[in-house]
Amino acid sequence: MLNSKRTFAALGAALALAVGGGQATAHAGAAGKGKAPAIVMKAAASYVGLSPKELAANLQSGKSLAQIATAQGKSVDGLKAAILAAFKARLDKAVAAGKATAAQAQERLTKLASHIDRIVNGAPKQRAGERHKRMHAHGVVLKAAAAYLGLDRKQLMTGLRGGHSLAQIATAQGKSVEGLKAAILVAFKAQLDKAVAANKLTATQAQSMLARFASHVDKIVNRVPKPRSR
Repeated sequence: MLNSKRTFAALGAALALAVGGGQATAHAGAAGKGKAPAIVMKAAASYVGLSPKELAANLQSGKSLAQIATAQGKSVDGLKAAILAAFKARLDKAVAAGKATAAQAQERLTKLASHIDRIVNGAPKQRAGERHKRMHAHGVVLKAAAAYLGLDRKQLMTGLRGGHSLAQIATAQGKSVEGLKAAILVAFKAQLDKAVAANKLTATQAQSMLARFASHVDKIVNRVPKPRSR
């Protein structure tokens, strides 16, 4: 049951990109709140000739819907068509029930169609892994920034939640932004080096990740979070 929930959550993340996150009409009206991942699972399972439980098990092992379809001797284009047809049927029901307009339904269908390749080719465990990596990187950034600025994590978070960027907080603390970026990069590289030493990454992968991170460090330190109201 837990694996199925994780699989649905991963598919939900992909579908959130497709139908547009935070759009209540799309979920509650056109597709039915929380129904989009279920629609995909049901349509895909039916097309590839597996039960939803069997499909979920394959997804949980890290395979994409496209890979599963191919293994079952089915075409990926046929899989995409089956998913879109099922989603359209759900949208048509929503329109007939007055829960969405025809224009809204068409907009959702068009958006899903534009992301269908990502939906069928993305592996749930890979997406979950990427979220974990982002969360870990975020922790590294905060720890390194706090140490460089002479603040504890709570003080740093208070500044960020107050609507200040890391760069602004550094300036207020009498520290240079360049020094802040260097401290963050050093900390991130140290984490990558540990991963390489533990055989969790190759040296090439680590270098690629460091280069990519470095290309975004300006955005990271200058990003101004939205102030949180109490």
